[in-house]
This record gives sequence, structure tokens and C-alpha cells, in this order.
Amino acid sequence: GLALAGGFGALASRVPAGRVNGGVANPLSRIAMHAFGIEKRAPWPRFAPIPLRRALAARREGAVTAKTVAFFPGCFIRYYEPHVGLDLIALLERAGYSVIVPEGFSCCGLPLIAGGYAGDALDKARSNSLELARWTKQGVPVMTACPSCALMLKHEYRDMFPGEEGLGAYAGNVVDACDFVAGLI
Repeated sequence: GLALAGGFGALASRVPAGRVNGGVANPLSRIAMHAFGIEKRAPWPRFAPIPLRRALAARREGAVTAKTVAFFPGCFIRYYEPHVGLDLIALLERAGYSVIVPEGFSCCGLPLIAGGYAGDALDKARSNSLELARWTKQGVPVMTACPSCALMLKHEYRDMFPGEEGLGAYAGNVVDACDFVAGLI
């Protein structure tokens, strides 16, 4: 269900958005979701017709420079509101920045934690921490426009998995998109 947002988003992005959105809005689907604990009246986010990765497919990323930033879009921007990510990228490029959207980043793991899938969240924390290390070592800040993703990347990995070495080691390299843009003004 909702705890598997990243996996569900990746799967759903392979089907036309209208079909997925119609399927989750279907009364029978809503009854089935209610059986799994999802309130029948709760609004379900609509999948974007073109997810972020596909919208960026034709875009060429340049070499890493002093004005390069890596963008961690999070699942919501990646699958439901890619225009937010595209607008942010356009703004940063207009300000002279090169924006890289690494494929190595996955779901931050917050929906997994909330759904009780701590082991799966730990796997996400490990892989995202390796990707954070990669960009930190190159001197590239990692920006996110998702507050809950920022919380996970900056604080929760270290706090939720204290025995795991390296988680949170590069948290200081994660920046909030609003803070970053405000710093340009």
C-alpha cells in the first residue's frame, strides 16, 4: 500500500497514468484498500502522466563543476508532481547551476518506516547513504524539495539505525531546496 510508495510508483509509472488513477479511484479498489486500513474517503494522489525520470530522459547532464547540485526528488515529486522538480531544475539552471538527478537515489524510506517495514527502510538508507557519500566526496551538495525526505536523510537514518555505520555520515551535505534558493538571493 502506501508504505511501498516508491515501489508502487515505479510499477505504476509503466502503465498510462489515467488507467492507474482510474483504478485506484474505482469503488471496488477503494473497498479493497479499506480492508488494508486505508480510509475509503481519503484522497489518493494522482499519478502524473509523465514521471520525473521520463521527463528528464532527453536531458543531458554536464560535468561536475563548482556550481553543480544533485537533486533528490523523493517519491512524491518523482511520481505524482514532477512539474515541481522540473520547475526547480529550470530555476537553478537559469541561476547558472548544473543539476544532476542521480538514478542511484531511491525512496527515502519514511513510508516504509511508517508502514512497519524497518528492514526495507534500512536497505533504502544504506543505498541512499552510498549515493550521498558519492556526491559529498565530489563536493556536490544534495538538495531535496521534500521536507520528510530531508528529515530522513539528515537525521532519521542515524537515529533509527544507530548500529549501522556510515548512515548519517554525510547528512551535513543535504540541503533544503528553499534554503538553497533563498541563499541565491
